[in-house]
Amino acid sequence: MSLSRSFPENIDDTKLSQIIVQKVLDHYERLPKKGKPRPEEWTTLASFVVVDAHQNIEVVSCATGTRCLGKSLLDKNGNRVHDSHAEILARRAFQRYLIAEISHIYQNKKSRFLQLNEQSRVETVPGVKVVFFSSQTPCGDASIFPRQPQDIHPEMKRKSNISIESEGQLTYTSVGQARLCANRFKQEDSAAIEMTQISCNGDSISKTQDLPSNDFDLYRTGAKCVQGCAQDSRAPGSSYHVTEVLRTKPGKGDPTLSLSCSDKLARWNVLGCQGCLPMIFLSTPIYLDHIIISGCVADKRALIRALYARLLDTPLLPPGGYKVHRPDIQVLHHIFPHGKFQAGPNCIAGYTDSCERIRPCDTSLIWYKISNSESVTEVAVNGYKQGTTKKDLTSIKARLSVSRSSMFADVHKLFNSLNDEKKQCLGGRENLPTSYQKCKELVSFMSLWNKLSSTDCLFSHWPRKDAEYSKFSLLEI
Repeated sequence: MSLSRSFPENIDDTKLSQIIVQKVLDHYERLPKKGKPRPEEWTTLASFVVVDAHQNIEVVSCATGTRCLGKSLLDKNGNRVHDSHAEILARRAFQRYLIAEISHIYQNKKSRFLQLNEQSRVETVPGVKVVFFSSQTPCGDASIFPRQPQDIHPEMKRKSNISIESEGQLTYTSVGQARLCANRFKQEDSAAIEMTQISCNGDSISKTQDLPSNDFDLYRTGAKCVQGCAQDSRAPGSSYHVTEVLRTKPGKGDPTLSLSCSDKLARWNVLGCQGCLPMIFLSTPIYLDHIIISGCVADKRALIRALYARLLDTPLLPPGGYKVHRPDIQVLHHIFPHGKFQAGPNCIAGYTDSCERIRPCDTSLIWYKISNSESVTEVAVNGYKQGTTKKDLTSIKARLSVSRSSMFADVHKLFNSLNDEKKQCLGGRENLPTSYQKCKELVSFMSLWNKLSSTDCLFSHWPRKDAEYSKFSLLEI
């Protein structure tokens, strides 16, 4: 799929973001039906988009997903994907795209995204921007913000998809969604609110409510505070949650070790979104220039707080391009058709409770580009390829291409394809270690992460997985 631009060059960021979101949604619609939700199911869509200096836009990866494995299901051989939230899968797919582009660069093929510098390391082309899109507010800290129905703007024209935005950046994407949120507000904390009602009068909506004058409720997250951090009080109203702490992903039953999407995006804003292994070839980390959230209730202030503001006291970072990055964050109103609150066949004019789909989709759809004429599409279930039988769980047949073991094998293959001169520029080693953990320890990314996680900052509370989950080797793959 080639880069495309059907609009004037040098348009403003907001308009460009709107075009980007629509391109992502259009791209998703063109993907195969397999892996997408059934009518009663919902999912989250996330995507990475590359925009060049001429504002040519290209979707390079996207994924859907809402699931995460519990601790008892973690895989020690790197063959199983533990975190299948859309944001994380889209980023893994972006890493696959990145590895493919790096390979093209070393083969002297042209790329609008990357180039080779004088030290034979790969860097981004000047003027190129990386954009992240999600149809859902990231779980965890970014999902905690005031839940006040009076923030709904009382006078908005009715459209097929009504956009309602307050000056405080609290955003609803439809009247039906606003009504559902108000209903939940009433049902979940009856002590904090006596009555909330949103009625439709002609071309506008109006609301009446009776809130205690000294309190308000919060949108709540099921993500749990990690040990060592301040803990939620669970008190009524605005004191229910504590903010600016690390949280594990929400879920019932077997607890997960995976951190919330808010925390992982915050980590990307310090270490880059490229991950560890690609830093073997890159000169500097790759940061997200723009983060776009669209099609859900969202609060820009909470997004800023969760994704970078709480990191501003991170200790001085060493040379090498690392920093606390501050991406542009925008909240838009484009509707993802398979989101949780979108109207189904029984939803009349967006005002009935049937607007809320019943359950999350069990499958994840993963797509990424590997060349102008090639791409990869996979469907994942429980961290494996869909259709995997029990007898194949330990074989390569079960492994997704975005799994750790698969990417580790391809990074090895890429490094071995380089001539001695280029290898010399990449650290002077003839071969990479066959151990996954030892290979990661070669790059500044890992040493910096180890330093940050042992320093007095947000990351010091990041839970450490047992070393056994990173001890697998290439010989075992």
